[in-house]
Amino acid sequence: MIQKLLQFIGIIMCLRLLARGEMKSTDVLFFVTHFSGTYRPLTYLASLIRETIQVYTHCQALLRLIDSGNEVCDPDDAPANWDISEGTIEFKDVYFSYNSKHPVLNGVSFKVQGGTTTAIVGKTGGGKTTITQLIARFYDVNRGSVTIDGVDVRHVKQRDLRKSISIVPQKAEILPTTIRHNIQYGSASTGMSATPKDVHEAACKAQIHQTISSLPYGYETPIHGKKSTFSGGEIQRINIARGLIQPHKVLLLDEATSALDMITERKVQGALKGDNQGKTCVVIAHRLSTIIHADQILVLQDGGIAERGTFAELTALPDGIFKEMWDSQMRISEGSGTSVAPKPTM
Repeated sequence: MIQKLLQFIGIIMCLRLLARGEMKSTDVLFFVTHFSGTYRPLTYLASLIRETIQVYTHCQALLRLIDSGNEVCDPDDAPANWDISEGTIEFKDVYFSYNSKHPVLNGVSFKVQGGTTTAIVGKTGGGKTTITQLIARFYDVNRGSVTIDGVDVRHVKQRDLRKSISIVPQKAEILPTTIRHNIQYGSASTGMSATPKDVHEAACKAQIHQTISSLPYGYETPIHGKKSTFSGGEIQRINIARGLIQPHKVLLLDEATSALDMITERKVQGALKGDNQGKTCVVIAHRLSTIIHADQILVLQDGGIAERGTFAELTALPDGIFKEMWDSQMRISEGSGTSVAPKPTM
């Protein structure tokens, strides 16, 4: 557009000079012929300068990250080839803050029995995601301990800890490569590359296989990062498939189905329930209808656990926080004409 505008202005100026006799017709023809050839290199140079500035900015950020060091380190006396057996997770009087001024968790204690599902609910910024990050030891607690099968996660190697933990975050980080490689990336922590069969099975569980298969290039379709034409729900299902492709004994779901419609969400939840029989699941949920059958529900508030129990127990509390949240979602659902999962009998 800019090129055409400049060319148009240039031609008008040439015609005016031609009318005054200050320019020959051959000069006008020369300008029109060679303008685009001159403009393109200048455009490329401007683009190159802009990209160079962007690369420099990213390099500075990367160097700052490298110089900051790693706050989470493997202990020198860590056991070799440690592995999760039952998957029992326990928080004992855990305190944590990202900075000293704003504590996130204040003396949190709870236990997730191996092979069971625990759901965590609460207001945004209440520490729900922090709990999953402490389980996978992306951060160390300020006080207290996080143990898996009775072993403090700080006493084992990070690689050994995470090879049996799958994490499906709410915000999917999509790589600028093919769909297949995006899903396969989920098995990177195991040191083994997933097979095409593994990729297809994970995609089926995430209810995205049919969508991928309908594309001209199928699983070899490239994803162009933030410029991707995939919807938020499709990206989230690819992210779920990535989390399910890794053999895991502990699954951490951080509002993993928040961008899905209700029908697709129920299908994914059904697949997850079947796939995770006997495995430990910690689920952060906003839609409370997805956690009705959880073995335990924790309600976080003000950095601590305000309520805990099963769905039936919490909805039976007359003035309970969870009951208020449930009733609110029920009213919104009824007002919009959508249905939620039926409330279980007491």
